[in-house]
Amino acid sequence: MNKDLKLFVAIFGSMCVLFVVFLIFSIYRGFSENLSYNFAGVVRSVTYDEKGTPIIRINSQEYVLNAGYNFDYQIEKGDSLKKTKGSSIYTLIKQKTGKVIVFKN
Repeated sequence: MNKDLKLFVAIFGSMCVLFVVFLIFSIYRGFSENLSYNFAGVVRSVTYDEKGTPIIRINSQEYVLNAGYNFDYQIEKGDSLKKTKGSSIYTLIKQKTGKVIVFKN
């Protein structure tokens, strides 16, 4: 191997390792943030980003619900949503039908 190729492989390998470390850190941070959520109340507002991640407002607090759940645009303004700290389960009660939907990760 020539010197330039060795340098390229070393730099590329280092960049790959840094990317993997960053990815693991981001996933861990999102999961930890999700576990720390503790709320129960009526959804005052909900918006969805380009990935379908809901951003909700309950009791004047905003939450980004993005830790690997497939909410599938089911959360609507007026629905009740509950999440207990330390749990990974969200319970949604639809305002219009009273249907209970449980989201588990």
